[in-house]
Amino acid sequence: MLPRALAEVLLRTATLVGMAAATALAVEYRSLESSFCGADSGCAAVRRTGVAYLWNSGITLPELGLLGSALIFALSFWRRSPWAAWLAIAAAPVALGLLGYQLALGTFCWLCVTADLAALVAGVAGLLLLRASKSDTGSGAPALSPLRWSVLGVLAVLGPALWPSVKPVSPIPASVRAHYVDGKINVVEFADFECPYCRLLHGPLKGLLQAHGERVHFVRLNVPLPSHPNAKDAARAAICAEPSGQGESYADFLFTTEDLSREALIAEAARRGMERAAFERCLAAPETDRRIEREIAVLREAGMQGLPTTYIGSHRFVGAVSEEVLKDAIDRAARGSSERGVPGWIYLVLIAGIAAVVVVRRGQAEPELHARPR
Repeated sequence: MLPRALAEVLLRTATLVGMAAATALAVEYRSLESSFCGADSGCAAVRRTGVAYLWNSGITLPELGLLGSALIFALSFWRRSPWAAWLAIAAAPVALGLLGYQLALGTFCWLCVTADLAALVAGVAGLLLLRASKSDTGSGAPALSPLRWSVLGVLAVLGPALWPSVKPVSPIPASVRAHYVDGKINVVEFADFECPYCRLLHGPLKGLLQAHGERVHFVRLNVPLPSHPNAKDAARAAICAEPSGQGESYADFLFTTEDLSREALIAEAARRGMERAAFERCLAAPETDRRIEREIAVLREAGMQGLPTTYIGSHRFVGAVSEEVLKDAIDRAARGSSERGVPGWIYLVLIAGIAAVVVVRRGQAEPELHARPR
C-alpha cells in the first residue's frame, strides 16, 4: 500500500495541476481573445456548448472546477479530516463524465482533458488516503512544509492568470495591415449594421476616435451576416453613400435607425440630397456586391470569431468591449507603445524555475509535514 505521505503528495500535486488547467480555462472563457487555445480548437468547440457556462447560469464550469480543486487542496492539510479524500473521490466520476461528453462531441479540449485527468488521479489518491492508517506517515515523500505547498498553489493560479497580460500580441494579419497608414492611430472595424453588438460599440468608439482628430486613420469593412435580412442592403447603402462625401454620417444613420428596409435607405439618401436614381443603380450594381465579398474575405483570412471585430493598433477585439478597454488601446496606439511581450517559452521556464526553487530544499532540511508521534 502506498504510504500516507506519498498519497498526500499525489493528491496535492494532482489538485495543483487541476487548479492550473482550470484557471487557464477560466481565463480563456472570460477573455475576448484566446490565450491558450485557437479559434478552431477543441477548447473553442467545448466552450460553445451549454455545459461550459453551466447551462447559461453565468458561472463557467472551469470556475467551478477551480473552486473545487482549491477546496480539496486546502482541506488536504487538515489531516484529521477525511473531507479532502471524499471530495476528490466524488469529483472523479464527474471528470470521467466530462471526458465522455467530449468524446460524444467528437472533439477534445486539451485543457479540459488535463483538468479531468488530474481529477481522476486525485480521486485515486483520495482512495489511497482513506485506506492508509492515520499513524502511517511513511517515508521517502518530499518534506514540503504547508507554506511551500501554499506557494505552489498560488503559483498554479497566478501563472495562467497573468499570462494574457504578458504574452506577445499576435501580429496583425497582412490582409488587415494593408489598410494601415504609417504614423496614424489605425483602426479597422468589421461590422454589420444590423448586428446589435456592432450598434452598441459604434457610439463609444466614434466618440473616443473623435478626440484624436486627424491622427486617426479609420476604415470600416462590411461583413453583413446572412442571419440579418437587411444587413446586406445596409452595407450596399453605406458603400453607395461614400461618393457623396456622407459615408460616415450615413453610417451613423444605419447604426441607429430601426428601419433598414431598402425603401427607408433610399428615402434617407434622397433626404440628404443624393441623386435617387444613381443611388438605386449603385445598390443593384454587381461591383457593390463584389466589394462586400472582398471585405468579408479580409476578415475570413484574418480568422473570423464574431462581430464586431475591431483592430486598434496592434490589438484585436471581438464584441462590444467596454469604453475603458477601447480607450486604453487607442491611447497605446497613439503613443506607439511596444507590444512585444514575453515569449511563451521564457514565461514557462520562469514559472518552472520558481516552482523548482520552492520544491528543492536548500541548507537545513525543513520539518516534515506532520510530526511523527512520540
